[in-house]
Amino acid sequence: MKNKLPLRTNLLLCAVLIAGFISVLAFTYQTYNRAFRDDSERIANLAAESIYQQIDFYSTEPVNGALSMANGDALKGILSRETPEGEPDEAYLEEIQKYLNSYKAQYGFTSIYIASTRTDRYYHFSGAYKTLDPGVPEDAWYFDFIADTERYSFGERKDPYGGTMYFADCKIYGGGGRVLGVVGIGFQIDNLQRLLQSYNAEYNIAMLLVDAESINTMAEAGNNDAFGEFDYLDSALLHSVVEENGIEKATFWGTGEFSNCFVIVRYVPTLRCYLVVESNMSALQEQFARQLVIGVAVTAVIALVVLIIFNTSILSYNKRLLKLVVAQELEYHNLLTAAAKDMYADVYEFDITHGTPAGEDTMRYFKNMGITDVKFADAMAALTEIQIKEGFREEFAAIFSQENILDAFERGIRELDYECMIAPPGEGEKWVRLRARLFYYNSDKSVHMIVFSQDISAEKARETQLLGMAETDPLTGLYNKAATKEHISALLAEAEPGFSGALIITDIDHFKNVNDTLGHAVGDAVIKEFAERLKGQFRDTDICGRIGGDEFIVFLQNIPSRDWLSGKMEELLEALRFEASDPQRPGSETGSCAISASIGVACPAKGMADFDSLYKNADTALYEAKEAGRDRSRIFNASVQTRASIDTLS
Repeated sequence: MKNKLPLRTNLLLCAVLIAGFISVLAFTYQTYNRAFRDDSERIANLAAESIYQQIDFYSTEPVNGALSMANGDALKGILSRETPEGEPDEAYLEEIQKYLNSYKAQYGFTSIYIASTRTDRYYHFSGAYKTLDPGVPEDAWYFDFIADTERYSFGERKDPYGGTMYFADCKIYGGGGRVLGVVGIGFQIDNLQRLLQSYNAEYNIAMLLVDAESINTMAEAGNNDAFGEFDYLDSALLHSVVEENGIEKATFWGTGEFSNCFVIVRYVPTLRCYLVVESNMSALQEQFARQLVIGVAVTAVIALVVLIIFNTSILSYNKRLLKLVVAQELEYHNLLTAAAKDMYADVYEFDITHGTPAGEDTMRYFKNMGITDVKFADAMAALTEIQIKEGFREEFAAIFSQENILDAFERGIRELDYECMIAPPGEGEKWVRLRARLFYYNSDKSVHMIVFSQDISAEKARETQLLGMAETDPLTGLYNKAATKEHISALLAEAEPGFSGALIITDIDHFKNVNDTLGHAVGDAVIKEFAERLKGQFRDTDICGRIGGDEFIVFLQNIPSRDWLSGKMEELLEALRFEASDPQRPGSETGSCAISASIGVACPAKGMADFDSLYKNADTALYEAKEAGRDRSRIFNASVQTRASIDTLS
């Protein structure tokens, strides 16, 4: 009996240990299974966001290019010179081809065209052209677009002189909202498909672009032919998920044998298709299951050893278990960090709850900056002072303060995005996009933040270039009509009491005679010289723009007095007097014209400091100057117009 008691005790102890170990392993399996799912969702969301941004940028650039061309006066001028009768002459076709190829070469588009509503002619960048026919099915897109109310459209079709591609089409409007024609830019998306395949090869994340209409068709037919490697997806289920959650974004886990697959469906409006992203955690689960089996075998061996040396076995097992847990946690953390680093320049992690950096890379980064005792608040303050450009520091510090991050997490916010300029020591200034992802660690009951840094200097440079092209008159380099009105209106809206200024309207006297006598080429040269002389008379802070053929606007700020303004107008009249001549007929009386200008001026008065009122008054003064014989200026005076005086200048 005495001999059996130790044996029973040892057997009971072994049974307790085995049961305990099995329970621990089962709990560990459940915990890591949830961690695998969370990691799969995080990685899939990061990958989907990255690829969506690249697709959005790649497809938005042609739309911006088409809008820029449609808003330019050069293209409207080309369409206005089209001859509706007969075939277009060679010179006109060469002009169109040269214009289209200049845009094609500058931005690297695959195809580019313009179509005229006057003749329904389709002019291709290659120099070919044809007349569109509403009775021809392949031309129906043009007539449908003209009848539509949308300003621009985006879709896939065949280039009449090339292959199938995506086109960004934009209407060209003339005076009174009349549609003059359509300009379109085409591009291939083969490189997008290659990009999707690279994600599958490198990160085991499958991606697919599926046409929206194909999903509806497959749902009706009950097949999944277009899904390829996603053949387990049910098209009707996918369609219902998208309909239920709206067309912007939907996420769900697969069912049955595909329950380990996390799927993201996001609608890409510009391409009118769905981006499907799949993160499959089956391989990770199989690997963990093998490790679990090994763990159970080790546990059985340890249980036998416990019969001989109990304490040694317990200590050995604890060490092994701890090593296994730490190794697995570190392995999956490194996998997540490595995947994120491939998409972003820098990746850093912080424990926000305890106010400390997390991970060796983050600690090393701040130590390299000279910060040894790293606390989150101190680290962010030093980062703000050393790298963030001064104009962004206050907002950066507010967004990435420990209090704001914890408050955002409590309110259910899991993403923080911020764009700013940085100036690292020894490097030049650059724009960066900071993306922060917030998540909760169950292991230490803390909120963590991973920050991704992406260089967007090239993107910002393209935005600035496109904005400049949209605001500039192509012939003179001055502001165009819309930009002129916007800048003056903004200045007037921000003006403080006592503000003094003047709106000047000027045009070239008898400019039609210049075009009729010397030709339009000389007329354009006169417009350019007139604009240069006009700009040269004013300060960089004054606003100069061309608002019509030979009509210009200037807005002066900080005028000392009316007498000074009158004297300035006399100087301006003198500067705008010059001789225009035809270089083909030098010395001929019929080969030159004297250029002069008429000027109308209006000053903002109390209760009437808006653009439209000033423009109307200045235009009235311009009319008076022309009636008085031209080559002179007039300053608007309300008393002459049977109104109260608006002269607020000393």
